[in-house]
Amino acid sequence: MQNACLSNEVPVAGTLRRPQMRYDISLKSAEAFRLRGRFSKRQRTIKSIRWIPFASAECPPEREGTMNRSSPMSLQPVPPKSQWFVFHVLVGFMLSNWVPNAPLLAQDVSPDHAKFFENEVRPLLVKRCYECHSGDEANGDLQGDSLDALLKGGESGPAVIRGKPDESALIDAINYKSVEMPPDEKLDDAEIAVLTRWIAMGAPWPESELNAPLRQRELFDEEDQKWWAIAPLATTKLPDLDATLVAWARNPIDHFIADRLISQGLAPAPEATKLALVRRLFLDVIGLPPTPEQVDAFVHDQSPDAYEKLVDRLLDSKGYGERAARHWLDLVRYADSDGYRADDFRPHAWRYRDYVIRSFNQNKPFDRFVQEQIAGDELFPEDADAKIALGYLRHWVYEWNIRDARTQWKTILDDATDTTADVFLGLGLQCAKCHNHKFDPLLQKDYFRLQAFLAPIMPHDSVVADPGSVAQHQAKLSVWEEKTTNLRQRIAAIEQPYRDKYRNIAIDRFPEDLIAIARTPIDQRSPGEEQLAYLIQRQVESEYERLDQYLSAEDKEKLVALRRELKEFDDLKPAPLPVAMAVSDVGPTAPSTVMPKRTSEVVEPGVPSILNPKPMEIVPPESGRTTGRRSALAKWLTEPTNPLSTRVIVNRTWQSHFGRGLAENPSDFGRLGGPPSHPELLDWLTTNFMDAGWNLKSLHRLILLSATYRQSTDNPPVRTNFSD
Repeated sequence: MQNACLSNEVPVAGTLRRPQMRYDISLKSAEAFRLRGRFSKRQRTIKSIRWIPFASAECPPEREGTMNRSSPMSLQPVPPKSQWFVFHVLVGFMLSNWVPNAPLLAQDVSPDHAKFFENEVRPLLVKRCYECHSGDEANGDLQGDSLDALLKGGESGPAVIRGKPDESALIDAINYKSVEMPPDEKLDDAEIAVLTRWIAMGAPWPESELNAPLRQRELFDEEDQKWWAIAPLATTKLPDLDATLVAWARNPIDHFIADRLISQGLAPAPEATKLALVRRLFLDVIGLPPTPEQVDAFVHDQSPDAYEKLVDRLLDSKGYGERAARHWLDLVRYADSDGYRADDFRPHAWRYRDYVIRSFNQNKPFDRFVQEQIAGDELFPEDADAKIALGYLRHWVYEWNIRDARTQWKTILDDATDTTADVFLGLGLQCAKCHNHKFDPLLQKDYFRLQAFLAPIMPHDSVVADPGSVAQHQAKLSVWEEKTTNLRQRIAAIEQPYRDKYRNIAIDRFPEDLIAIARTPIDQRSPGEEQLAYLIQRQVESEYERLDQYLSAEDKEKLVALRRELKEFDDLKPAPLPVAMAVSDVGPTAPSTVMPKRTSEVVEPGVPSILNPKPMEIVPPESGRTTGRRSALAKWLTEPTNPLSTRVIVNRTWQSHFGRGLAENPSDFGRLGGPPSHPELLDWLTTNFMDAGWNLKSLHRLILLSATYRQSTDNPPVRTNFSD
């Protein structure tokens, strides 16, 4: 008998005249299974039927170890004599419900497909197709702004054949196999893959009122205001339990869990064995299994507080910070290199990684942790850690030789905006980049209101040494500079003509408007132009790094000799000061933030309109060097009254121990993400977390010490009922 959570392959023979079709038959019951047919295009035969159990209370996702429950539906290979019967029944059902190239019904668009469409497909269509294929004068009479229009097609026939990318004219066109679309520039491989995958999955387009309600308006109704994620934290009372369950409960978490179990006719599982608990704790808290000696020590520790002591010891170990940092670094898209094709190494990125580990191990209050990463330079200008924390805003991907600096800067800002919405607010705000959010009460303007907080950022590498070290370094450097002035001037005289030449070569590779910006004096550039000039200058610096290969033989010989002389003074030259990847603002004035196709309307910083439609009040710092926008955002994110950010971190912490958050999708608190399973518990934990000073270790400890966490993965009474 196979595990209930394993799939079974059932071989079936036969032929099918319509290849590459895929069907899902869902049975909404406790023993529901999905039937999936896989069809080979070449052989035109059904290769297999795969039965995949839905995740359910009987078959939850694996958290640790292996669950040995028996399957409620035993699937055996179909006997050969019965295969033709099975085949005809299945195919007859499928084809009787199939209409060639018919629009998908809204209820057929799964949440995953809807998210893929809104995050990947629609923005791509808007960016690369709508300019020529929308409105009353669409080229070739082909509209690209609805599924029906793509299925109907234009002068050349249907553009999309659902489930058949190889037969779809759209895929031929973007691969330049027939007409060439878009004509000015071919889509890159990743963009082509998105549209190909979309058509292969059946071209889901969630546009019907039968699906989650679609938003076409700018106003919010009563239903919008009831969205659980924006509701103020509720003051919750611990549920009353009978004497047996009160004895089982170890802290308030257990009251909420037991109350829900009883309401569903269930009972808590017994406590796991000490062997299971020690492994569970080590893996959850530090991410590594215990050694045999550590297992033995805990199993044979008979003191009544043995478990509590182990929890405290693990939370106080350096492994706790390393484990917690891995979760966080994944969220904020940390990497040691730039990404894209060149993928250049980032020599100072590691300081942010170590900052995160250090912050978790020191149990830094989470509100301070957030504020440092958003606006450490404005809020804590004398704190070296706060400067390192700004590396959060430097983790965007970067390609050193992209000439379209405007699009690259937009990509940088979009990345920072998307990540901030995901990580701190649990909102899929990127779905509102091109239009109002289709499911949640989020406006397109809300995307750019958030982006306006980040619009002034200017990358730079910041010295992170203490004032005393900086002073000592400067004193030594002054001595070295005085001793080497003549040598350095002679070196510069040889290098300068080459620098001037290859600076011009690098700049001239850019479009004309960017060339003009690069040649504009710094004091005459606008804030937005200065940001673009930064990207241009990075490519100039890349040319400088290759300067030696451009030198003439005579100049190279002179330069080698001079550098050899300069090296003799290395004992006077101080070691470089430590630096970190950081940001500041381009200046006290922010570049304008505008929405696509509404460039005359400047968008001011603000929070989601459903929470407060007015622009955020910004107080510029006394230094006068920055805008104060990021400080305003950081303070709002850490306000106790913020219903989103406070719940998000608590939910992520719960997920780190149970594999699933109380709200199942930790980065999407919207309607597609689903409501929390235990809303009262989530609000109680969030309130308790803030009352404890935004103390993450205290929150972890509360969860780890609960009877809920200590339960065994095997519950004999439930298994018996399940078998019955």
